[in-house]
Amino acid sequence: MDATDRAHLHHVFDYRDVDRAFWAEHLEDWLPGEILDAHVHVTDPALQLEKPSEAKRRSYWVMEVNEPQSAESLARCYGIVFPNRKVVLLCFGHPDLAFDTDGANAYTSQQCEARGWHGLAVSRPQWTAAETERVLNLPGIIGLKPYYGMIGKSEATRDTHIAASIFDFLPHHQLEVLNARGGWLTLHVPKAERLGHPDNIREVKEIRRRYPDIVLVIAHLGRSYTEPHAQEAIPLLADDKGLYWDNCAVLNPAV
Repeated sequence: MDATDRAHLHHVFDYRDVDRAFWAEHLEDWLPGEILDAHVHVTDPALQLEKPSEAKRRSYWVMEVNEPQSAESLARCYGIVFPNRKVVLLCFGHPDLAFDTDGANAYTSQQCEARGWHGLAVSRPQWTAAETERVLNLPGIIGLKPYYGMIGKSEATRDTHIAASIFDFLPHHQLEVLNARGGWLTLHVPKAERLGHPDNIREVKEIRRRYPDIVLVIAHLGRSYTEPHAQEAIPLLADDKGLYWDNCAVLNPAV
């Protein structure tokens, strides 16, 4: 393919004539003038302290196509992919102990304040209530992005702690702080069985009951990337009108 039709975006991704044609035919007249992307990872690549091992990269397909991306690079890419649109991000660092978490949260804060974006702090389960409060006081930070991988590190897989309870990586004292502030929580649920695991359903309902002032967003439709997972899990929470969902990385049209 002629390289002249190609605008490089980031890592392995290019924007090509076929993408421009799809935009013109399907999206130009459909998308609104202002867009909020509510699930975006951003960080200074220099804050990645360790590269993933080959074993870890092979264990998780996303690592084959994902490299840290700066705010400057993200802003440039959004300008290419969404021409003539105002795009505001809800962004956060990589919830991975191979990154400088404190540095990444500070970077998110700085970039959000400078660009008019909104940020979430990647949280660590070891934080006290006071430490949680301190991070939530950073400019531009409106909530938390916890992840079970923040419990502990493995060189071989990101899923060492996938069987954890939500409250193992998001303890109640942190939820209390977030609830008192009416903060935002983007929750990537654990368990190999994904959202449909009974513990996840029970614990999501507990969060909604005990911490009603948190803006709770279930990431990736509860990791329901396939129709069976979606059919199994989503109806169990569908009656909760105060629960929010993002469909980041859900590419299956049936879902």
